[in-house]
Amino acid sequence: KFLKLMSYMQQIRRIFLLLGASMSMLGWSLVAVLSIMLLFAVIFTQGATDYLRTLTDIERTPRQDMLQMDFGSILKSVFSLYTAISGGRNWGTFTDELNEVSVVYVLIFIFFVSFSFFGVLNIVTSVFVECAMQTTQKNRD
Repeated sequence: KFLKLMSYMQQIRRIFLLLGASMSMLGWSLVAVLSIMLLFAVIFTQGATDYLRTLTDIERTPRQDMLQMDFGSILKSVFSLYTAISGGRNWGTFTDELNEVSVVYVLIFIFFVSFSFFGVLNIVTSVFVECAMQTTQKNRD
């Protein structure tokens, strides 16, 4: 039983070693993803607030209220973009809201989701795998 326990302890040690080695990579990956999200958040916030300023309170529809709630500030926009790419909320609802502003914003949003999901997040995953493989190789040597 003791040998079996030692075998598990070595595997747990390896997991924590890999987590520790990838922490700096995680930090820089988060900076890169947040920078991209911030860039697009500025675009969507500017478009949404410019559009909403042209409306009076009487003219507002529930969808336009949701547009204000999701893209009314930079912080709200960043959170909305995060929920769109992380699966926290269906990004089709965001396209419906942005369609109130212009179809151009819908196309930009679709580009953002595609670029983030298929491009950035896959690259980040591959970097983590490469970092884990290098750390494992160093420990074997």
